[in-house]
Amino acid sequence: MRPLRQLGLMLILILAIVAAMKFWHPNDTTLQRPPAAAKASGPVAIRASSVPFVGCKSDGQTGPVEAPEGEGKVVLIDPKAAQQLAYYSSQKEFGVLAPRGWYCFGTYGSNGDTLYVSPQPINTANLFASNPPGFTGPAVQLSRDSGDTSGRFGVAKIIARVFPAHIGFARVVIREGIEPASSFPFGPYPNDKLTYRGNEIVEYQTPANTQGLGTDSSLHPSADPISGVAILVGETPDLLHLSVRLPAAQAALAPLIIRQVERDAPHRDKGASQLTAIKQTENPVTAPRTAKGYPVPEDTFVDAYIVANIGQEDLDQDQLAKLAHDEYKMGKQIDTQTLLAGGAPLDTRGKRAMDYLSYQSPQQHQAPVYKR
Repeated sequence: MRPLRQLGLMLILILAIVAAMKFWHPNDTTLQRPPAAAKASGPVAIRASSVPFVGCKSDGQTGPVEAPEGEGKVVLIDPKAAQQLAYYSSQKEFGVLAPRGWYCFGTYGSNGDTLYVSPQPINTANLFASNPPGFTGPAVQLSRDSGDTSGRFGVAKIIARVFPAHIGFARVVIREGIEPASSFPFGPYPNDKLTYRGNEIVEYQTPANTQGLGTDSSLHPSADPISGVAILVGETPDLLHLSVRLPAAQAALAPLIIRQVERDAPHRDKGASQLTAIKQTENPVTAPRTAKGYPVPEDTFVDAYIVANIGQEDLDQDQLAKLAHDEYKMGKQIDTQTLLAGGAPLDTRGKRAMDYLSYQSPQQHQAPVYKR
């Protein structure tokens, strides 16, 4: 009888628990669980975004040229910022980000090319005047001076200012005697703030109402500062020179415009290893000696792979994403330094992606950026 009595007591206890659960309300303070701790907000999402392409008419040595047609440009920036920008281009592989809805025009000649973007209609006749009035308000200017034509004088002047590792080029141009040596002052402008990204890349800011690298363009001094970058490209070398002055409400876009020019610029030393390119950046992608594979999260690698390779071949974003995942997995079998130094039997797409990421901050490397 004792086992039956014990079984009966167990049944009564089970029924009591069931009854209690039936009448229990989750809002009863004595039984309520504490709320889960809120997750800390992470870094701003950086994703592959497409900005509109804007073709720009141009004029120059052989006459007017109609605006080119093109597709949206894929960039790796905050999507909210991407919604404010467009990619303006006067010819293939020569363009710049600037606020949407602005006007643009390009000039070209044997000395090089220049692209102007402004919130106001551009008086094209002024661009060809002997003493052009230039821009005193917001504007974006990207110039490309050829180092082996008459553009060499502009290249030499910037080298004398900010590229001491290439001062020999400036001295050769000075010795030609075509322009006086006084036209090539050595040393930076006294008020400019310079940030070097290597021997061939220097970012700058020219303060308000002063002369500097920012005013070595069609942007004249005004109450607002000018920021930009100067980049030597090719073996000659040629010079890319960007000057940016934006309205105060859009000033945060200037660093994004600068970085995109840096990413789009061809590398001066195409034979340099990927490790060398990474080491020359201010915030390098770390590549541990004993690790294997690409030293960034897979999703970050995939997004950079898309941005760096879109338009290089006849592949869309989804195709590039699949290739990126495959390459990332294959790369895990290879020592990191060997992989980045180019010793792996992989194509150049992954190296383009890592070169692109070498301009990003370490914080941006931590967050997945491409979502299928």
